[in-house]
Amino acid sequence: MVRKLIFALAWAGIFIISLGGIYLGIIPEYFYNVDFYSYAFRGALIGLSAIYLLLSIEKFLSNFEKPKDYEIQTENGKLTVSSSSVNNLVKEIVGSSSDIKNIRPSNKIKRKKLFITVKVDAYTDSEISKNILDLQKQVKDYVFEYLGVEVENVEVKVSKLVKRKAASGFRSERGDE
Repeated sequence: MVRKLIFALAWAGIFIISLGGIYLGIIPEYFYNVDFYSYAFRGALIGLSAIYLLLSIEKFLSNFEKPKDYEIQTENGKLTVSSSSVNNLVKEIVGSSSDIKNIRPSNKIKRKKLFITVKVDAYTDSEISKNILDLQKQVKDYVFEYLGVEVENVEVKVSKLVKRKAASGFRSERGDE
């Protein structure tokens, strides 16, 4: 983490220096001690500063870009597991439960660790907390078993509690027929 902070500060410095260089190349009147009026010097300064400016902007954008796929280094090379394949596997695992419907999985990678979030609708007539705990363990185990990816955390969000529909021959408690 400290190395990334130092690296980001270094690129921020390069960004500021490149802006200063461009400013110096375009408006050299504010510096009296050095002869900045030669076109070769100003052109080289602006060109070099523009290159550093573009490099720092590219580095800022790529540094904050989130990877979409999970990469595993094996003895034979690199294995890339796509985000959609993780989501499909999670959908299959969670879909096998009869107490859960409307499954919306998502995943993200932070610091080379996989985090899975599953939004579901659950039926109220079952023991929700026990089912969710079982579901979290199941997702974590199956993703590791099938994809070889270690899951750091499985978060299940119950967005809606659904009551099961009564059978058609069911009589109400008031005795109405």
